[in-house]
Amino acid sequence: MGFKLLCGVIGFICGLLLTKLLIIDSPFNASELMIEFILNPLLFFAVMVCFLIGFVANSVLVKEAIQQTYSFFCKQNFSMANLLVSYCVIIINFVVLFQLGFWQTLVLSCFTIIYGIISIEFKSNTVYERDR
Repeated sequence: MGFKLLCGVIGFICGLLLTKLLIIDSPFNASELMIEFILNPLLFFAVMVCFLIGFVANSVLVKEAIQQTYSFFCKQNFSMANLLVSYCVIIINFVVLFQLGFWQTLVLSCFTIIYGIISIEFKSNTVYERDR
């Protein structure tokens, strides 16, 4: 449970830095964003590092939440406290981040959910016997 809380804190801090470093004006102009990244490569590097660490840390929580939900429905051994911690940390992280920067958090959450789902490994105990 401590690892999940650590991932949640790291994901939140990186998401917060992402929303503060990457300011998206309304209406959005992609060419202005590219020019800003070209003229300020340190900003681009900082935004990408925060984005990468943030979505990987949050995707660990998404992966664990989905795996434990699967275990719950299959009546396997799981911890309800860990399941609740995963969901609460994910929801609190993204609700607060959506209030601070909608578009940055939308991109972060899409990558987080996709990567979290891709990294799921359901270990199947099914053994197939060969026909003799």
